[in-house]
Amino acid sequence: MPRGSPTGCGTVAAPFVRPVGPVAIRAGFDGTALLGRESAGDVAEKWVSDRDYAVKSGVFGFPTFVYDSEIYWGQDNLPFLEQHLEGERP
Repeated sequence: MPRGSPTGCGTVAAPFVRPVGPVAIRAGFDGTALLGRESAGDVAEKWVSDRDYAVKSGVFGFPTFVYDSEIYWGQDNLPFLEQHLEGERP
């Protein structure tokens, strides 16, 4: 399994870390049920709503975190977010 991300599974967008993949299973989730929810209407509506909110908020990449009005995007910026969470401003 690829390494290099906080999950240890490479990019979180890759198919092998989707709901039926090892991350969900290791976390104790029912991957099949999660995959079924992926196509549910309320979930699709939530994705559209979240995408609209992200665009309006200036989200540029994935994953994106906003903490204390600071935007961190991309897995390579997670160490900076961690420092900020520990009290060190970037």
